[in-house]
Parts: sequence; C-alpha cells; structure tokens
Amino acid sequence: MRTTRIRYLSYLIDSFLSFLGLIKKYPALVIECMDPRLDKHWRKTLSFLRIDSNRCDKIHLAGSARFIAEALKKKKDCDFFEPGLKVSLGKHHIKKVYIFFHNGCGGYGIEYWADELFLQLKDSLLVGDSIESNWPEVEVFYVRQRLKGVGGYEGMKLTMLTKEEACKELNGLKAFVSEELKS
Repeated sequence: MRTTRIRYLSYLIDSFLSFLGLIKKYPALVIECMDPRLDKHWRKTLSFLRIDSNRCDKIHLAGSARFIAEALKKKKDCDFFEPGLKVSLGKHHIKKVYIFFHNGCGGYGIEYWADELFLQLKDSLLVGDSIESNWPEVEVFYVRQRLKGVGGYEGMKLTMLTKEEACKELNGLKAFVSEELKS
C-alpha cells in the first residue's frame, strides 16, 4: 500500500514539475497493443517515459508490432500502417518511437512466457529496423509492460530497452524457447 502512495505522489510531483516546465517531456509515436488492461496505466506510463501526452501519436493494434511484422515478413503493403507513420514522423516532427509489448497478449495467444516474449522481441525489432531504415533520424525504443496480478489490474512493471539491449535479451531467451521458434 505504501509503495502505491509513493508512486502516486511521484507521479503528481512529476506532472507538476512538467507543467512548470522544469522537466522536459518529448513528443513521441507509441505503437501499443489495444488490450484494455493497459488503459488504466496509460498516463503513468507516459509520465514515466517522459513522453508529452499532448504531443503523443498512438497506433493501437492487437499484438502491437505483430501484424506489422507479419506484413513486413510477407513483403505485403503496409497501407494500414505507413500513412500514419508518415504523418507522425514527417509532419509532426516526432523523433522518438516506442514499441510496446506485454505479457499475456491475446494478439499472440501463446501460453509459455519465453515463447511469447521471444516472438514479441523479434517482431518489435523487425518493425523498429524498418522504421530506422526509412527514417534514420528517429530513435526507436522497446518497452516491455509486465502486468501483475489477475487480469493485470494490480499494477504494471515497465522495462525500456534500446535496440542493443533488446537484441541481447532476444539472444538470451533462445535457451528457453521451444525448438520451432529458434529458427
């Protein structure tokens, strides 16, 4: 109970300092799963990552990067995705992209945690590489959201990864994933 109060107080202080202009927050594009369990934590997540909620573009898809990665793997048109990217990164002058993924994602529908995390990292890195190759001035970050408790309503733990950290974690997971995913 005490840690919840401390986190909430920290969130309020951060919001107030941001309002005064003492903390810099950045515009960003967020690619996130459309799972409603994540909505409860949305404002706190943005505040934690120092993302300006008033200048944040969002792309919500089931499984976050999964469907984009599948289209890229099959070399299909990403007509549903590219126009939004062009507006965000071009006209809105966004220089940071955050690709979110979380445990228990229905878009993946995988029970075993290592298999799910392995595929999420692999898909997110593929989408991130595609973004970086088309917009080299853009920084891409990978954010793992670990929902706690039944239904994820007891809280969430965030881990932000750079590309190098995500690749390192992906390689570390290879020892735990099922054989068909290792290829």
